[in-house]
Amino acid sequence: MGSDKGLLTVNEKTWAQYTFEKLALFAVSVCVSINDSQKEEYLKVFENDQLVLDNFPIEGPLCGLLSVHNAFPFHDLLILACDMVDMQPELIQKLISQLREHEGEHDFFVFQNEEH
Repeated sequence: MGSDKGLLTVNEKTWAQYTFEKLALFAVSVCVSINDSQKEEYLKVFENDQLVLDNFPIEGPLCGLLSVHNAFPFHDLLILACDMVDMQPELIQKLISQLREHEGEHDFFVFQNEEH
């Protein structure tokens, strides 16, 4: 894309802030995964303890996922990409409910919408 999607804006908030606040509505711990080059800009809108820096020698979203898992190895993770600003809160609640209802039964859940 050529720019940081998390810093694009909607309703005068960055996409990262918008998705962060959407997840925070559900009384779950929320963090933002970033790489070191993003830190300065993200500290303008987030507290340092809300950020998790990439700490694996790979690039891309997998690095962020592994870094967050490394920071919170005993926590279940709900991953919401910052470009999913249209994700409806009702769907997030359904996913959280499914996880809690089936806790310990599965290693992971994957949301599927028709063919995607």
